[in-house]
Amino acid sequence: MKKEIKTNVMRLLDKSGIKYETLYYDLGDEKFSGEAVSDYLGLEYDTCFKTLALKHEHDLFIAVIPVNKNLDLKKCAKAFGVKNLEMVKVKDLLKEVGYERGSVSPVGIKKKHRVAFDEGVLNHEKIEISGGLMGVGLIVNREEIIEYVNGTVVECNTAYEGARNTTDKHLELMKEHKWSDYFNVDILDSEGEEILENPTGEIIKKNYIGTHMNN
Repeated sequence: MKKEIKTNVMRLLDKSGIKYETLYYDLGDEKFSGEAVSDYLGLEYDTCFKTLALKHEHDLFIAVIPVNKNLDLKKCAKAFGVKNLEMVKVKDLLKEVGYERGSVSPVGIKKKHRVAFDEGVLNHEKIEISGGLMGVGLIVNREEIIEYVNGTVVECNTAYEGARNTTDKHLELMKEHKWSDYFNVDILDSEGEEILENPTGEIIKKNYIGTHMNN
């Protein structure tokens, strides 16, 4: 009988009393992708989330987005309140976040960091994330995992290419769904951004916000 795998992510969740379902997949490194894992497990793409490691200068940021979405670094930087972001290089993942390619999880990162989940997470009570080892996925409760990692749910004209990735598209979609018929709508970054200084912040020293924040 094959011994059950217990990763550090699973141990941390066990210690915190957070329940999860363990799923296993068998994909070679050359075939690995978030979509391939979803296909193997028979799960919808929008319920499976990949964890991306990002940096601004020396600060670490973690974005958790659906596996079939591409991250827009500029919009993600706005969501985090920094001027710009860059992806952590694959060769630096182990040093920066403690995980290798294909195993990065929002759980168990020891270096000080901030975590943001794509707003699509709100559409599902349970989501699939990495179990901290390639070949292991975990089904977890959305609210519990966001709270555990002290994460936030962000949207700033969406942090990826999609139906609301520009101001015009955002306004068009709100009109289509009749949101603007019931609410006064203002897209904060539709006419640029400004800087809020935060000199006492441990990680964020400056916050980039839409100029309409003053409205």
